[in-house]
Amino acid sequence: MRINPKEFYIQNLNVLETNGKVINLYTKYGFEVEGVLRRDKILSDRSYYNTILMGRYSG
Repeated sequence: MRINPKEFYIQNLNVLETNGKVINLYTKYGFEVEGVLRRDKILSDRSYYNTILMGRYSG
């Protein structure tokens, strides 16, 4: 199988770990967890949260 670079796309997104519904939705549409940024965000409650990196290939 030969891949044409003009028809090959990479889609990436970032989601906070606390947003489980959105993570499940993106997984349903073919996104996979590619990594985790540990203690990446600090929110108004002064707690640290991880950011989930997700991506998918299409073409």
